[in-house]
Amino acid sequence: MAGKMFYAAAVVLLDIAAAGAIVSSITSDTTEAEFQSALEQGADLESRQLYGRAINAYSAAENIHDSIDLRLKVADLYGKGFENGEFGSLEPKTEALRSVINDYAADERVLEAYDGLAKIFTNEEEYQKLANLVKHAKSNGIDSETLSKAYEDVRQRYDIQTAGVDTIESVGPYWIGWFDVDPADPEEEVDPNENKLRSFKLFYENGESSDY
Repeated sequence: MAGKMFYAAAVVLLDIAAAGAIVSSITSDTTEAEFQSALEQGADLESRQLYGRAINAYSAAENIHDSIDLRLKVADLYGKGFENGEFGSLEPKTEALRSVINDYAADERVLEAYDGLAKIFTNEEEYQKLANLVKHAKSNGIDSETLSKAYEDVRQRYDIQTAGVDTIESVGPYWIGWFDVDPADPEEEVDPNENKLRSFKLFYENGESSDY
C-alpha cells in the first residue's frame, strides 16, 4: 500500500513538473512572439514616418529584449521626429543617447552615441556639455574624428573667452588654461620646463573659473 502511495505521489510530482515546463515554454514562445510583433509594428510605423508611435513600439520590444541596437534606433527616431516637427526639442534624443553611454559602455557601437551627442551639443553651441562629453570620452579611451573636432571646438571656445590664454588642457575634473603673465606681477610663477614666467587658471565643469 505504501509503495502504491509513493508511486502515485511520484506521478503527481512528474505531472506538476511537466505542466511547469509546458507553461514555461508557452510563456517563452508568447514573449518572443510579442517581441517580434513589436519590432514589425515599429518598422511599419517608421516606414510611414509615424516616429512617435514607432518609438512606442520599439520601446515595447526593448522592454522585452533590451539591446544597444534598439536604444540607438529609438534615439535616431527622436531625431527624425524633431526634424519633421513631431517633437519640440532634441532632449529626448539626447537622453536616449546618454542611456546608451551609461548602459553599454563596453560595446564598440557606444561610439555612435558619443558622436551623436557631440554633434547635437556643437550645433546647439552647448560648449560646457560638449566639454564634459569629450572629457568623459577621453577618460574611457574613446576617440573619433567627431570627438577630436569637438575637443578643438571646446579648446578654441575657451581660448576666445579667456584673454591671453595660450593653451588649455583637460586634467581631472577641470580644464587648465596656461598664459603669460606680467613680469611685475607679484603672483607670477615660473614654469621650470620653459624657464619663463607662466601662470594659469582653472576652468571647472560648472563653467566657473578661478586663478590657481
